[in-house]
Amino acid sequence: MTALNTTTEFDDYTEEDVLVVTEDLPRELWSIVIDEYPAQPDPEAVKRFLDFQREEQGVPAEDRGFYWPALSRVYRSRSSARNRLALFESYGARGHLVRARPTWERVESKDATIKRLRARVAELEGR
Repeated sequence: MTALNTTTEFDDYTEEDVLVVTEDLPRELWSIVIDEYPAQPDPEAVKRFLDFQREEQGVPAEDRGFYWPALSRVYRSRSSARNRLALFESYGARGHLVRARPTWERVESKDATIKRLRARVAELEGR
């Protein structure tokens, strides 16, 4: 495995280099918001969940139990977010998808920041 070059200065990259890297970044990100949880999850869905824990995950009987899936995930595709929402809906919850359109910005490296700040301190001390 090749080690990453962590000492490369920020100024070594051109705007074209950044464009090549950022072309692969997603233009949209998706997540879900749950509007309403049921008083009790759908019993059949809970049974399927517990069966999955037992059969697929090998969870011991004393450790099995229903819990709501995590909401903190962010998805690169609408279909993945929709599948997660469908899981919540199978337990009786109601929700909707949300979309973000991020703006990807180049940031300077730690070394470049230190160099810039040291130069600024030297400039201020020289006054």
